[in-house]
Amino acid sequence: MTIIINNKDLNMFNKKNNIKNIFLKKHYLSNLSPEALLFLKMLSPISGYSALSIGAESHEILNLCLERNLDLSIVEQNKNNLFTARKKFGDKINFYQNEPEDLPFEDNSFEYSFFFNSLEKTNNPEKALEEAFRITKQYVFIGFLNRYAARVFQKSIMNFLYPLSPGDKLFSVFEIKQMTKELLGDVPVKWKTTSNFDLSKYSIFKTIGYADLIQKNPFGAFAGICITVQPRFRVTPLKIESGRKSQIKAVPQGCMECDCSKK
Repeated sequence: MTIIINNKDLNMFNKKNNIKNIFLKKHYLSNLSPEALLFLKMLSPISGYSALSIGAESHEILNLCLERNLDLSIVEQNKNNLFTARKKFGDKINFYQNEPEDLPFEDNSFEYSFFFNSLEKTNNPEKALEEAFRITKQYVFIGFLNRYAARVFQKSIMNFLYPLSPGDKLFSVFEIKQMTKELLGDVPVKWKTTSNFDLSKYSIFKTIGYADLIQKNPFGAFAGICITVQPRFRVTPLKIESGRKSQIKAVPQGCMECDCSKK
């Protein structure tokens, strides 16, 4: 028995599938935090690419990377954080206990690398950024609590949403951009922030909160910066043997200022 599908039926089938896919995508995205959505929107990771998480505390981001089928590795200097992440994710991720200021990888080892609430905890943020730029081929994402978040909300944000330790540092978008310029020069840098208000309960306001104009607020609660890294290569000069010994003779130190050849 032969079944003939005309163009009208095929278009209707595709339309229903598209509506279903859009609904599933919208439902999936609605379960993510504003910070995770910002990460996903700015980095747009491609399935199968390699990525390095510098810090192991943001489990939502790690899980998001695995769902995107990234070849994920983690560097974490805190033994307890590393143990917790290993216990949750198992052998799905490659784990390394190391300081972010001295990463144990060759140049250009990963397509992506990212700090997510972890640059604040480094002893030397500039050196940690320099190392991230060194081992990355495409994009470095930095997610952090904005120093210049609206003061009315800053205290509650710091205490509840983004717990900080006494030694943690706070950054602004402009400070990170300045550090990037000093390390890499003029490379493409884009940044966005999340709203100071909790808009997750109201779908209309949530949509407004993700608008590009709103996310360009330098006083937003959480900031994300995506930096395009240009791969750098080290060149080692090679010595070329001429095949014959040099005929140049050394001039005695005492004769440097006189013309001894006339004598």
